[in-house]
Amino acid sequence: MRTTVFDLIRHGEPAGGQMYRGHKDDPLSQQGWQQMRDAISADDEWDHILTSPLLRCREFSAELAREKNLPFTVAHDFKEISFGDWEGKPVNRWRRNTAIIRPTSGAMQKATHRVMRKPFRIFINVLVKPGHYGRKP
Repeated sequence: MRTTVFDLIRHGEPAGGQMYRGHKDDPLSQQGWQQMRDAISADDEWDHILTSPLLRCREFSAELAREKNLPFTVAHDFKEISFGDWEGKPVNRWRRNTAIIRPTSGAMQKATHRVMRKPFRIFINVLVKPGHYGRKP
């Protein structure tokens, strides 16, 4: 039996400081680029790179795919949830009131469905094709 391995790498620090930025499409800061480069090593091996469409994820993933000569897929369902009225607001402005106030985007249930189910379909449709068994552990 063969095993397919998925490595999940979270984006580095985005430009603009700490804020609620679900759909806010900020690129990585210079520190964020360094964090991403530090998160991988020359020995890491992948068969395919799958990424969120947001700049903070997509730009580094595209660079990595070019450097390693790998197929690269932008998976729109990997986009983070919207924070509605909180979008772009500093984290410390809202943190004290989060038990009472929630963002008004109304997207939490939809996001849960999208985050919990659709990525697995994407993995299967994009990565787990007949004859493709992923990286050996």
